[in-house]
Amino acid sequence: MISTLKSHIELHVISELYIGTVPAIAGAHTQTASLEELHANLEEVLALCLEERHKLRNQVPESAFEKAALQIKNLPVGAGGAG
Repeated sequence: MISTLKSHIELHVISELYIGTVPAIAGAHTQTASLEELHANLEEVLALCLEERHKLRNQVPESAFEKAALQIKNLPVGAGGAG
């Protein structure tokens, strides 16, 4: 089973950092200077958040932990800043 989660990515104009969040998962956010690193960081933070939710028995299905099953469907990078 594949779980698909949407992320929101913005480029902060002043700091020139990409900021990524996954609104459906509390605490799933990161920032970095490149989109490639942002995607990798989002995958890592998602795995950690889902693992924690599972530990707390917060109704996350087992299949959500399979790394091969995690996919991030990104929204277009926003033209504005986050601040």
